[in-house]
Amino acid sequence: MTILEIENLSVMLGGTPILTDITATIAEGEFVALIGPNGAGKTTLLRTIAGLLPFHGEIEIAGQPLGKLAPAARARLLAYLPQGHRVHWPMTVEDIVALGRLPYQSALQKPGAEDRIIVSAAIASTELSAFSNRSFDTLSGGEQARVMLARALAGRAPLLLADEPTISLDPYHQLHVLELICDHAKHGHSVIAVLHDLQLANQFADRIILLDRGQIAADGPPKTVLTAERIEAIYRIKPMAQNGQDFVRLGPVWQRSGMS
Repeated sequence: MTILEIENLSVMLGGTPILTDITATIAEGEFVALIGPNGAGKTTLLRTIAGLLPFHGEIEIAGQPLGKLAPAARARLLAYLPQGHRVHWPMTVEDIVALGRLPYQSALQKPGAEDRIIVSAAIASTELSAFSNRSFDTLSGGEQARVMLARALAGRAPLLLADEPTISLDPYHQLHVLELICDHAKHGHSVIAVLHDLQLANQFADRIILLDRGQIAADGPPKTVLTAERIEAIYRIKPMAQNGQDFVRLGPVWQRSGMS
């Protein structure tokens, strides 16, 4: 099943073209890494899909035109995890994660038993159970980032958009977050995540979309996108191919201690 369809998408900001002729289809259960050098248009593409920017072209989510979706309906179809998002008022971790359930509740409705179970599961999955009653503003930057991911996961939307979900995280939690995203996709949710670490994109993503100067330069499985020639041309670095394979590993493949 197709969860997201983008056709001939173009975006201009302040009279400057940022994205041009973007066409892509995302299937149910796919984990797509969105990569590209700084200024390639990655964040703009996510924000456009989230309905936050004007655009020309077509975007459909679960077969419904983005422009015709009411905000509540859109929130039930997609969860957007922006880069560096923070909460600027005192709330507990549990209360913030519970905000992910708002699209399923009517005005002034209190969370039900199912909502509480889902919120607890999202908190546990991000290893934050011990922080449930802590105020958000007492947490470290990495802990706050995991709270916001838990909030996005609690929404259980068919499509998750995550802009650099591993930023500010230590190596252990980078792996943990990407494992969570992979598991989220395996349970039928589609994920598009902006990643700057090409090794992690290669290691975890089902598919990679490479943006360069506002256009799609490559789209496919990691081994077909992350070629030495393409990385050198677009990123201006010269990676080392391993064992004569077409794809490139830019470093060792890590796993968390105790994971098999």
